[in-house]
Amino acid sequence: MVSLTPPQATQIAHSGQGGRIWLVTRQSDLFDPKNELPNALAEVRRPGRLQQWGYITVQPYDLKR
Repeated sequence: MVSLTPPQATQIAHSGQGGRIWLVTRQSDLFDPKNELPNALAEVRRPGRLQQWGYITVQPYDLKR
């Protein structure tokens, strides 16, 4: 998986492209300690049910309507 910079995260979150974005993270406290991508997504998208397997998490984000 590709890691995003904060500006890239904001651009993707606000793009309005498609419906659902799946956020897959591994040890997010190391790779995104400020939760910049989930925060950017939550500005314009509704988070879905979080699923977790050990240190891997998957969460869908849908456009708010």
